[in-house]
Amino acid sequence: MVTNADYEAYQARNCAAIQDLLNGTGTRPVLFLGSGVTRRYLGAPSWLELLIAISAKAGMTGDQYNFIAQKAGNNPAVIGSFLVDPIHEWAWSTGKNYFPAEYFTASTEKAIFLKHLAAEHLKSFGPLPATHPLTDEIELLKKIAPHAIITTNFDTFVPDLFAGFEAVVGEQIIPMSMSIMGELYQIHGSVADPSTLVLTQEDYDRFMKKRRYISSKMMTYFAEYPVFILGYGLGDANVNAIISDLGEAMKDKGGLLDNVYYVEWTPDVLALPHLKEEHVVPVEPGLAPALRVRTIVTSEFEWVLRALADMASPVPINTKLLRHLAARVVNLVRTDVPKNKVEIDYSRIEKLSDDTKELAMVFGISNVSNPNVDYPYLLTQVAQKLGYNYWAHAQKLLVAANKKLGFDIKSSDNEYHMAFKSGLKQATHKYSEKLVDLLKALQQEQAKKSATAPAHPEDAETFP
Repeated sequence: MVTNADYEAYQARNCAAIQDLLNGTGTRPVLFLGSGVTRRYLGAPSWLELLIAISAKAGMTGDQYNFIAQKAGNNPAVIGSFLVDPIHEWAWSTGKNYFPAEYFTASTEKAIFLKHLAAEHLKSFGPLPATHPLTDEIELLKKIAPHAIITTNFDTFVPDLFAGFEAVVGEQIIPMSMSIMGELYQIHGSVADPSTLVLTQEDYDRFMKKRRYISSKMMTYFAEYPVFILGYGLGDANVNAIISDLGEAMKDKGGLLDNVYYVEWTPDVLALPHLKEEHVVPVEPGLAPALRVRTIVTSEFEWVLRALADMASPVPINTKLLRHLAARVVNLVRTDVPKNKVEIDYSRIEKLSDDTKELAMVFGISNVSNPNVDYPYLLTQVAQKLGYNYWAHAQKLLVAANKKLGFDIKSSDNEYHMAFKSGLKQATHKYSEKLVDLLKALQQEQAKKSATAPAHPEDAETFP
């Protein structure tokens, strides 16, 4: 059984690991939020509970619903498909006043009536009351200021909580740029548009056909950003499907996605036989090794959220402004300038490209201090300079560099590293070109050793 001392040590260990992860990547986290989040804060229903409420609204008895659920093997998507016809028939008879007139046309899919009832039922949960027993926890969630949010939820809790984020619903995700901060990806649809909801087996089959493309668009998040999964049970099919799609691309990491945390709530953590550290994600046959993600089990979310929130900027960030600024620059570089849609002062642009201080002043952000020029790289960018696609490879070389130099490079400001303070608790670690050169030399040394190593251990010389 887990003791209080075990749990306290577990919390301290994970808080330190989260801080190291955020410092190491130099990025804001990405939140992957499931229905457990809205269930916790608004009492919203599970998928099965939602279907039961919809069937009751359409005048079905408990026995009628149970017959359908039994026939569907209690599979929510299949139950949704079986409910389409009886709700469609009810809508065209005694339930007609519950729906907009535009639904009653030959060109409208009959599943819209089921989805409309689902959307209206979910809208009844919220907004958050002025006083809430978990207010402190909710405020910490907001304070995290994530880079982006991914959710399979339909409801408005997450969009309302992160009001400055721009919702990207359903298949709209496909053409979006994943590098722009402040996006909220509702990959299973939103109650704002009932037609987008993934609620039946047919909807789910369509989504699964496009899932791999959606997963490929999310690759940047899972490769370069800290990802925290909350509100899903371990082994949730939606999460497993997306993570397993990343398996082939991530196999060079030994199967461990050490920047991905699965946070699972349990009623009594002290009743567990042990505190889980990792979770194995099922992958498709032929993918090896099996994928693993870091795991936190807890009976309280506050300490986890505080670990994330304490690393956020103490100054409120205007996410909407940053998103529009980033999007405008992307459009300017990709479209406007190449197609000569704007008049260009090339001499001015050339000056800006060489003078970061001037560039910052043009954007009206701030004056950029010289240390940013001398220490231009986050650890992810250092890894890219070394030919890697993941920051942890550079971190391993950094550990080797510490041993070679005889001191911890990140423990102080020096010719290789500088910590840029943005608050009492937060520091962004950045690195110089000199560190890149040092790690590149170590990288080459290790490559030479690997090339000259004996093929079999028994062929190696033994040393006293």
